[in-house]
Amino acid sequence: SPRHFGRLFGQWAGKSPSQFITTARIDKARHLLRGGQLSIKEIAQIVGYDDVHHFTRVFSREMGTSPAAFRQTGHAPKRQAPDVGEFV
Repeated sequence: SPRHFGRLFGQWAGKSPSQFITTARIDKARHLLRGGQLSIKEIAQIVGYDDVHHFTRVFSREMGTSPAAFRQTGHAPKRQAPDVGEFV
């Protein structure tokens, strides 16, 4: 059943099938963005998003930056570690 598959897949991959697919799409998009030869709309379509705006929202959520900003810098912003004082 789909539910059983999802449980088994989660045990194997550590994430749901949909999360796994999203990660694969974003990884491919990162590679294509670094290449710099395709438009963001073309990249969105290649990795399986028909709507460039939806692709941009998903990419930004997953990477912490927009596809355009990622293309300019070639990497996601570094996440700062919380200040130790915040936990005291």
